[in-house]
Amino acid sequence: VHDQVITTYDLDQRVMLMTISSDRQIVPQMLPQLKAQALRDLIEEKLKLMEAKKFDLIVEDDEVLMELQQIAGGSGLTLDQLAQVLRDGGVDIQSMKDQVRAGIAWPQIVSGRFRSRVRVSDDEVEQTLERMREEASSEQFLISEICIPVPQANLAQQYYEGSLQLIEQMRRGVPFAVVAQQFSA
Repeated sequence: VHDQVITTYDLDQRVMLMTISSDRQIVPQMLPQLKAQALRDLIEEKLKLMEAKKFDLIVEDDEVLMELQQIAGGSGLTLDQLAQVLRDGGVDIQSMKDQVRAGIAWPQIVSGRFRSRVRVSDDEVEQTLERMREEASSEQFLISEICIPVPQANLAQQYYEGSLQLIEQMRRGVPFAVVAQQFSA
């Protein structure tokens, strides 16, 4: 990615991280899709971090640690316990730190680049607040999805079975957002 290498070690680390996030319930047939998703994620993260560097945006280690503590807490773990789970799964915590660093940097870049272009008048704020008040009394739904494309028709049943395993993991407490981030296209 622009002269920066993504090694097979990086890819393997990310795949293992995704496997741990899924409670190690990956069927072998899903491995190619998992590797492809991991590679896309790594490329995207490299690009985001390059953009951060271009704008002299530095994500401090303290910010990364705070985010990791929140992730650990969301799973009912301490940061040390999360690090141990990763080590037990063969994952260097640096892989997760890199992912988190890019996740922190990108919203700051987008906000910094486009905030000055956004103009919101007092009337627009009032109209939005009024619309929100009206909508508050109506029934609302929050819909999220996980998209798992099937590359070949003959693999549909295997992907279906893998998807059922993801549903089972969420029923056992794995957060939807974690599964979606790791497996959704």
